[in-house]
Amino acid sequence: MSVPSQIDVFKNSYSDSVHLLLEQKKSLGGIFKEHALQGEKNFFDRFGSLSYGIQTQRNQDVTAQDVDHSRRMCTTSKIFSAVHIEGMDKINMMMDPSNIYVERMGTALGRGYDDIVINALLGNAASDKDGATPVAFDTVNQVIAEAATALTVAKLNAAIAKLDAAGADTTDLVLILTAGGKEDLFNDDKIINGFYNHQAYMDNKIRFRGLRLVQFNNLPDVDADTARALLVSPKALNIAVHDQVGFRIDQLQDKIDTTQILGTLQMGAVRMEEKLVVDIQYVK
Repeated sequence: MSVPSQIDVFKNSYSDSVHLLLEQKKSLGGIFKEHALQGEKNFFDRFGSLSYGIQTQRNQDVTAQDVDHSRRMCTTSKIFSAVHIEGMDKINMMMDPSNIYVERMGTALGRGYDDIVINALLGNAASDKDGATPVAFDTVNQVIAEAATALTVAKLNAAIAKLDAAGADTTDLVLILTAGGKEDLFNDDKIINGFYNHQAYMDNKIRFRGLRLVQFNNLPDVDADTARALLVSPKALNIAVHDQVGFRIDQLQDKIDTTQILGTLQMGAVRMEEKLVVDIQYVK
């Protein structure tokens, strides 16, 4: 049996001591539909509703209708994360950190994905034939006001009622909230008395009134004193993905013994209908 050398023992000890600091990982993947599309700009058509008529006499004329056509434009952006590794880095660290760097790049690109999604939910949506008309989020009708209270079941019920009244499918809604918002909600008596020991909670498959709760700690605050949660329908947003997350490892020709690890993702998102998003605001 071979005996490890002193340097081998030191390397193993050093490698075992590597600790990855906590960071926000991708949270919002899988909520909204992703479309594999090409080009910087992609258009999604929208169709309005139709009415019906009643025949009241023989040989009655048919009245044709014009269907309301509109479209939303999604512009994709390429986001990236890169690291350079010199040969001396591996010697000094006594390990090859490439796999760790790739893992950290993946989470960085995941946060970029999440930020693009949140910006699309709350920001302007490019509309009309050429996408030249910005449509702002409806801050009048699609907001549950703070009212100097925490995130409560009453506010959640009011948000669900807005989507229900608009005719949205309320069986697959998603509530995006921070850790603080989740604690507020789980401190509500209605949650504690009727849900706290439910098996779904114990399994961490958190649901309430059929909602799926998704924790996203980077959700932007309304202001210094007001936080928010977002109640969304999966149909509220379309995501265009030009290139999925990919990684390249290349030797840099203009650097001495230097390798570049590059991770990229090209995607964009656009809100399809304002009535499918409710901004629930609450006091911090």
